[in-house]
Amino acid sequence: MNLKESKINNLYNIEKCEQFLSLPKNTLKKYLIELKSRRHSIDKIKLWGGATIERDKYQALMRECGDKIPGYINKFPCGSYYGWNLKKIKEPSWYEKMYNKSTVENKGLRPKIVGDLQFEDGKKLIGD
Repeated sequence: MNLKESKINNLYNIEKCEQFLSLPKNTLKKYLIELKSRRHSIDKIKLWGGATIERDKYQALMRECGDKIPGYINKFPCGSYYGWNLKKIKEPSWYEKMYNKSTVENKGLRPKIVGDLQFEDGKKLIGD
C-alpha cells in the first residue's frame, strides 16, 4: 500500500468511526488517535493498575499532535470503548515490562517501557 492509499483508507476509517460513534462529520479530524483493542476485560485491567500505554506511542502522540487533540482509545471485549485526552491527564509513571515480540506469533519476549492510564482520568465513549 502506498502513502496515497494509506491516506484514503485512513479518511475512510475516520468516516466509518464517526458513523459508528454517531459523531458529526469531521469530528475526528480534530484528534490524533491511537486505537487499542484489548483482549482482557475492563475489570481485569483495572486490577492490573490501568490501561497500559507504551511510552513511545505516548510520546509520538504528544509530539505529532500539533493543534489536534492526542487521544488514546481502548476497545474492550464487552464492546465498551474508553478514551483519554492525553493533554488533560498527568503523564503516566513509566516502568519496564516484558511483552511478546509479536502478538501473532510466539517469537519470545522483549522489554517495553510502559505506563498505566487510570479509568477515572478517561471517559467511557461507548458501552453499558
